[in-house]
Amino acid sequence: MAVDRSSESVDRSSKAVDSSSESVDSSRESVDSSSESVDSSRESVDSSRESVDSSSESVDSSSESVDSSIESVDRSSESVDRIIEAVDRNIEVVDRNSEAVNSSNESVDRNHQEEDRTLRKSLWRRMHGPLGITKDN
Repeated sequence: MAVDRSSESVDRSSKAVDSSSESVDSSRESVDSSSESVDSSRESVDSSRESVDSSSESVDSSSESVDSSIESVDRSSESVDRIIEAVDRNIEVVDRNSEAVNSSNESVDRNHQEEDRTLRKSLWRRMHGPLGITKDN
């Protein structure tokens, strides 16, 4: 009977060892799974860092593009200002030329009026003579 009890004790011990071995195997699998999860998390973090870096570069590029656009607008504004100044100068020249033309037209009108008066006097003298007597031809 002592042998039976010893055999039963060995069986129980063997079952306990098997159970412990299974528990160790399960723990190893759990550790492996956790390790894989950690690796996956690290890869995800690395990917996120790369995405952040890429986004930062994109923001920098966009900022440079905005700066370039602002400089272009400033240059265009300066060019428009110069064009407006040139147009203003041309308008002043046109105004002066218009005044000169008006003055010249007034002078021509005065000359025409003077010529008309002179022609009328000459015609009157021809018709009436120097003393105002009408001549019959």
